[in-house]
Amino acid sequence: MILIKKYKFHTALIVTSVLSIFAGLMTEKYIHNNTSHKSSNSEERLYDENLQFISPLLECDEQQAIELKSFKTDIENEIASLKKEHKIKDVAVYFRQLNDGYWFGINENTEFSPASLLKMPLMIAYLKEAEQNQKILTDTLTFTHNEDLYEKQNIKPEVTLEEGKQYSVKDLIGRMIIYSDNSAQALLMKNASYFWQ
Repeated sequence: MILIKKYKFHTALIVTSVLSIFAGLMTEKYIHNNTSHKSSNSEERLYDENLQFISPLLECDEQQAIELKSFKTDIENEIASLKKEHKIKDVAVYFRQLNDGYWFGINENTEFSPASLLKMPLMIAYLKEAEQNQKILTDTLTFTHNEDLYEKQNIKPEVTLEEGKQYSVKDLIGRMIIYSDNSAQALLMKNASYFWQ
């Protein structure tokens, strides 16, 4: 009788141990699968027709794609070369692939003055207005000394505006973006005041 009880006890112990090990392995597998899913770069793209300019939103983590590593290395090598030749002092780069969210940065947290980047929203405002009113790009504006900022501009454009001459909005946008012309920006900004009314 004692032998049977010992046998049942050992059998129960073995079965319990096997079940515990199996449950542990399944739990570990479940956790591993969920963790690896969360850390992968797969993402869900949700389209919302009410969010015309930011849809679909991309939800992704901060991992870099393997194929971007060589691209980042190329950029770092170019920066090092330009620094060695004393052509640049400091550089910050933030690169992001818009379709899948992969990104990399080089000194991406460096603070800097946005300077000419402020010209981009002005260009966007005009082009957005042109979607409804094509005539705005052919409208002409007269350049006066009030908008003349060439003396204050650190890097002067190759081609400058002439006082008293008329320029189309399209031409001024081109000069502002291509030549980083601050005077063209000032003239466009003065004319764009109705965007914010």
